[in-house]
Amino acid sequence: MVADRRQEERKEFHMSECEGTFTLEVDDELFEIENVFDISLSGMGVETQCYLDPGKAVTITYEEDDCDVSVTGTVTWCEDDPESHGDYRVGILFDYSYRDKNSLLFMAVRKYLDTFDTVGS
Repeated sequence: MVADRRQEERKEFHMSECEGTFTLEVDDELFEIENVFDISLSGMGVETQCYLDPGKAVTITYEEDDCDVSVTGTVTWCEDDPESHGDYRVGILFDYSYRDKNSLLFMAVRKYLDTFDTVGS
């Protein structure tokens, strides 16, 4: 894996608790994202069943109830996931020029992030 170059703090994501779905669009093909490892305002780490070339443009869509948010980004790295059988871990850098949409995605999933779970309860 390449060195961590994120500009925003990563937040651990609990996909098992997530009620929504993530899809990844690459070259007009749609793939369901089975696992999200972490997310920030500037990108996310995901697991996919297909290898994605670094530099490849992608669109990620999150849907839950009446929420539907899509963000664009670029694959920054892709490597075999040693904990799976044939899947890949992928780093995606969100397009900074669409920071408002990136923020909407982050806000849509905030209830699943590690720092928002039981504050004040």
